[in-house]
Order: sequence, then C-alpha cells, then structure tokens
Amino acid sequence: MTTHHWQQWNLNGRPQQITFKRLQLPTNPGKPFQAAWGFVSFGIAGWMLRQLQFNENQKSKWDKLASDRDSAIAQIDSQIEIMEVNKDLELSANENAVVIQQAELLGEVEVKLTQMEAAEIIFDAETAGMTDEQKQSYVEFIRNQQSPFLTGTQTLEQTINPHDKVDGSNNQYLTPDWFTHAVDYFCVLIWGGQGGGKTTALSHLVQGKKDKGQRIVILDPHAAKGQWSGLEVIGPGLDYEAIDDFMGWYEEESKRRYQLLRNEGEEAVRKLGAICVVAEELTNYAKRCKNSGDFIQACLSDNRKIFFSAIFISHGRTLALTGGSQGTAKTRDDSFLELHCIAPTGGNDRKWEIKYPGGDFSPVPVPDWEVIYDFGEPIEPESEPLNQRDANGSSEDTPRFTQFNLTKDQVLGLINSLNSELNQTEIIERLWGCSKGGSAAWKKAYSEFKKLTSL
Repeated sequence: MTTHHWQQWNLNGRPQQITFKRLQLPTNPGKPFQAAWGFVSFGIAGWMLRQLQFNENQKSKWDKLASDRDSAIAQIDSQIEIMEVNKDLELSANENAVVIQQAELLGEVEVKLTQMEAAEIIFDAETAGMTDEQKQSYVEFIRNQQSPFLTGTQTLEQTINPHDKVDGSNNQYLTPDWFTHAVDYFCVLIWGGQGGGKTTALSHLVQGKKDKGQRIVILDPHAAKGQWSGLEVIGPGLDYEAIDDFMGWYEEESKRRYQLLRNEGEEAVRKLGAICVVAEELTNYAKRCKNSGDFIQACLSDNRKIFFSAIFISHGRTLALTGGSQGTAKTRDDSFLELHCIAPTGGNDRKWEIKYPGGDFSPVPVPDWEVIYDFGEPIEPESEPLNQRDANGSSEDTPRFTQFNLTKDQVLGLINSLNSELNQTEIIERLWGCSKGGSAAWKKAYSEFKKLTSL
C-alpha cells in the first residue's frame, strides 16, 4: 500500500484495529530500476546530443577553413596562369619589336646601298673617259667644292656673303650634265602638266638609250601612227589589256633573268640584250591594269644587273598618280631620278628641275630641243616579249598558249625558270590561270602543258 492509498483509506473510514494478513508484492517490482535506467539513459542521450552538436560545430569550422584554403589555391593558380600569359605576351611583343627594328635597319641599309649605287653611277658618268690621275684630280676638286678652305686673304665673311655667290643678272644652275646621268640611270620619272615638255625630254632620252644599243619598248595607249617610228609600241588604241599582259610578262622575265644570273652569270644575261621600257600615260594604269603596281615595284628594283631600265611619264609624282604602286614616298624619293617639267604660266618661260635619288630638286636649263618622231631602224630583239595584237585583237598565226598568249618557246622558257620554285600544278595554275579540278579549263591547260613539255 502506498501513502496515497493509506490516506484515501483514512478518508473512507479506516478501522482502528488492523490485522496484518499478508504482504502483497507490487505487480512490477523492477519499476524503480527501470525508472533509474530511464533517467540514466535520458542523461546519456542528452550528453550524446550535446557532444554531436559540438562535433558538428567543430566540423563546420574545419569545412570553412578547407573551403577558404581551396579558394586561395584556385586564386593563386589563376594568378600564376595570368602571369604566364602576360609573360608570353611580353616576350611576343619584344620579339615583334626586335623583328620590326631589324626590318627598319634592313630598310635603311637598302636605301643607303641604293644611294651609294646611284652615286657610283653618277660618278662613273661624270668621269667617263678620264684617266686615273684625272679622276683623282676631279675628286679633290669636288671635295674642295663641298668643304672649301680659306685661302690667301679670304675671310669667313667673304665665303658666306650671298652677294659673292649669285649675280642676279645671270641664271645660275646647280647641276652638271643631268641628261647623261638620266640616260645611264635605270629608273627615270618625267612628270609635270601639259605643255611642260615631257614628250620632248622623253624622245631625246629614248634616242640616247637607243644609241647605246638598248631595245626600246613603248607602252602608250594614246600612241598615234608614226609617233614612235622605229620602236616597239604596245597598247595603241587604248589597248590596256595588251599593256597589262606585257606588265605581267615583264615581272616573269625579271625573275627568269635573275634566275639565269644566279645560275650562269652576268654574261649569259647580257646576251639577252638590254631592254628599256617606256610607260607613257602612267596615271591611267592604276585602274585599268591589274599588274601595274607589281610592274612599277619590279622596275624600282635595281634591274641594271639584268639589263632592264624604265622611264615613266606621269602628270604628278604622288603614288596614286604613278600607276597605283604600293609603297612609301621615301622609296620613291630614293629610287627615281626625276625630271619635273613645269609648263609656262603667267608670262614665265618653261622650266625644268632635276632631282637625283635622295636629293632635292634643282633647276636645269631647258634645252632647245625638238620632239623626235623617227628613231631609225629598230633593234633586233634578243628575247621576244609578249607579241602585240593586231587591230582585230588577234596575234599572228603562230600557236599561242597560256592566259598570256605566249609562243611555245616563251612558255617553255617560263616553265624552265619556274621548275626550281614551283611544282607542275602550281606552274599550270600560274600560267593558265585556272585551279586544279575537273573543269574544262583545267583539262585543256593540263593537256597543253603535257603537249609542250613532251616536245
């Protein structure tokens, strides 16, 4: 009996006398132990929960540290990659800068060499026919003229006084025999407006070159009948296509001659004969002749070694007015020997100015010349250029090949010169102007190539 039952029994009327009959054991004698175990288990569970919470808290801290570490490592790796890329870019920029500097140096060296060669040509022309002693005396005279020394009772004021140099009543010119230099030089530009005397100067230069045994080829779309009697004329009647074909041939012929120069020497090239190309109306070539730019660049090269020279006629000296050549004004200034023909205006007489490569324009006296129309008997060509077309646009009965309308010998010569640089397919594509494939043009070109090379 529990205390509760005892108290309840008192309330219900417990007798005064109680006789102990027997001891009634509880139905669950282990209940206290179970209660104690439950308390202990609850305590252990609470402790384990607190321990788990502590471990989770510690784990979250370590996870955060690990995440920060991984982020730092990734950031460092990305910075290293960026540094490597920047390093590569800097190295590439430095290499490009070095290449550009080398190109600039090579360009300056080439310009200097061109100027030196031009100076040699001028000196050779000025001292032609002189003995060694005379040449030495001439050199001393020029040196003294360029760097005069005070002699006798001269004073510095006397040497720099302008009144001691020029007499206003006399017309003083600063250049020697420019005509001889122009005849001997490999690339001449005659420019100026109408009425300046370009045609007159050109005719005498052409006659001078022809007298030296050079073969003259005239590119003139406006040529009149009998204007260039005794010379080869290409392109009359506005036949710019014929002129363009010749320009393409000129570039190929230059390559062929340089190849021959390398393989057999200068004497073998000399036997082909010297050719002077005269390009009239140069201003009109840029838009009408696709090969004009490459043609002018080829002429600006030092072609004396292959016995080529050129004379250009233009209305101006800008790059756009000189046939559309791609280059710089410095290249033009350092390559051309220029004759500026100034037309008479405002009561002034006609004036001419000469400019040597790398120099400035200086006035020269205008000769009392007449235009030359008859240049005598034509020089028999050693190597045949592109044949001219007749009035109907066709050539003679000789079989023609390639897009350039060449004879068999001309094609074989080009093939032989290109064999060392190009394979069979590239040669056909370049000469016949068609791409490899099953087209009719390719089949025809391939058949002609095989026919020519098997002869």
